[in-house]
Amino acid sequence: KNHSVSITAYTIRSGGSSHPKSWIFEGSNDKITWTNIDEVHDCTYLNSPRATHTFTIKKPQNHPIRYLRLRLTDADWYGTNYLSMNLFELFGTLI
Repeated sequence: KNHSVSITAYTIRSGGSSHPKSWIFEGSNDKITWTNIDEVHDCTYLNSPRATHTFTIKKPQNHPIRYLRLRLTDADWYGTNYLSMNLFELFGTLI
């Protein structure tokens, strides 16, 4: 709980249904101000059951981040507002 991370990539494996389509991956050190780490639109890589894809962070953060969140910005590929994942894995440095 007293650690920060510097993220270089993350992997998502979609669930059996409700495959994520568009999102913003964000980080914060105070849970008030959030910074975009990655933004994905109309991602076809995860549009099937248990599909897996690793997303490389295009613009590395200048500072370590303590809190992370994935915020959906569009309905899933079925037009619903559900998030179903079997795996969410982070790559980077723990500080």
